[in-house]
Amino acid sequence: MTTRAHELSYLFTGGAEGLDRFYREHAPRVMGWVIRLGDPGMDSRTITSEVFEKALTELDLFDGRRSARAWLYQLTQGALKEHRRRARWSRLRFWERRSRIALPLGRSEQEDAVLRQRRLVQAALQRLPVGEREALVLVDLDDLSLAEVSEMTRRPISQVTRLLHRGRRTFAEVIEQDDRIRDILRGGRPDLRASRESR
Repeated sequence: MTTRAHELSYLFTGGAEGLDRFYREHAPRVMGWVIRLGDPGMDSRTITSEVFEKALTELDLFDGRRSARAWLYQLTQGALKEHRRRARWSRLRFWERRSRIALPLGRSEQEDAVLRQRRLVQAALQRLPVGEREALVLVDLDDLSLAEVSEMTRRPISQVTRLLHRGRRTFAEVIEQDDRIRDILRGGRPDLRASRESR
């Protein structure tokens, strides 16, 4: 077993505690990828669960040549592609219900407003080309290095750099077209009036 394979060695010996540790250490980042790199209406919790189910099924294939994070990233991309394929060919009512985004019940006006702001920023990210959005999310939002993103996406560092610069430029153009998003990114407070009016 290589040094990197030891990242997940506890899964072979830790039983239920090992599984819990695996999920706790990696689930927040995986779900972040699903939300930021997926499409509007995707069920982020379901897809995240599928990524971990796939990881456990294919655990014996993890040889340590890449980091566990890079391996999970590739599994996440595979899950996103599969869900896009289903969305293209399926118009069943089940999928239509899943595509609706409803605010959770019992939230305060402040929480509602914050949630709406997050969705505005997410909508802005969705307008970027996939490669640019990927680079922007992984470097600027996940604080990964260019080398780490290169390993995870299997792209040369030079290509990651170009995508990142283009993504930053495109994102800047998008937010300049929407006063609401621009105010959010500059630290503006939630607009409670807009929250009430949009109900």
